[in-house]
Amino acid sequence: MFARNCLNNSSDVVRYVANYGVGVYFGRMASGIGWNVFFGCENFSLPLIDLLREKFNTQYVYKICMSRRTESSYCRTMCTL
Repeated sequence: MFARNCLNNSSDVVRYVANYGVGVYFGRMASGIGWNVFFGCENFSLPLIDLLREKFNTQYVYKICMSRRTESSYCRTMCTL
């Protein structure tokens, strides 16, 4: 996940921006990375810590997406591809 990679980046600048500047923990709605993390938490009913942990379970999110899929949305997607 991009946000986790930024938070764990070897660059001090990248980590600072992700953590404090406009990032995940303080500027949530004021930054692209913060907005995406917030959206993920809200959309999948996940606490922030679960979304950012190292062993994030992508299968959990996949199952949520599949359970929300309707026949018509699936057909539209397949036609688009």
